[in-house]
Amino acid sequence: NGIGLAEELARPCVASAQGFHATSPTLIRAGAGAGKSWLTLQVLSALCSSELSGAGYLPLLIPVQRLAHIIRQQKGALVTSNRAPETLIEWFINAENGAGTRRKMLLDAFRSRRLILLLDGVDEAADLKDEIQLVIRSTLLRQQHRFLVTSRPEGVRYAMYQDPFTVLNLMAYSEEQQRKVLEQQLS
Repeated sequence: NGIGLAEELARPCVASAQGFHATSPTLIRAGAGAGKSWLTLQVLSALCSSELSGAGYLPLLIPVQRLAHIIRQQKGALVTSNRAPETLIEWFINAENGAGTRRKMLLDAFRSRRLILLLDGVDEAADLKDEIQLVIRSTLLRQQHRFLVTSRPEGVRYAMYQDPFTVLNLMAYSEEQQRKVLEQQLS
């Protein structure tokens, strides 16, 4: 459930003072309409709850479709400027948060590995899917960030999500479960 995933993502690491940041990267795979985005919102809500917010981490939901749009815009801007590119996550934070205090707080949390990233819908990045998966593997994993990724099974290269990932395969909702979720969302 979302609360359990949030607790795992926010679990304190006693070795962080020595520069080691224990992570529990998680891939959630399921077909269309199986509840990946809903589960991601539950995780986000739990991470924002008073019980977990004291762990010192900030959650950031990144709809990958939006990230892909920002990447396309930034790549065009980089061609016409001499600006050094930041990470794709920093591009997202900068594009979505202007120049204010929130942006500075999120960038600081990202750079100090106190940002829990919820990347929803890697399969929705179309032509940038491989580039985003490479960033997940080569940047987020290597730099010991805490994150969760969702995708349809056919949308990711499963071999990239082996060790140390926890891979959760969601089963499709039954019609009764779909009805209950819709009622919950509408109330």
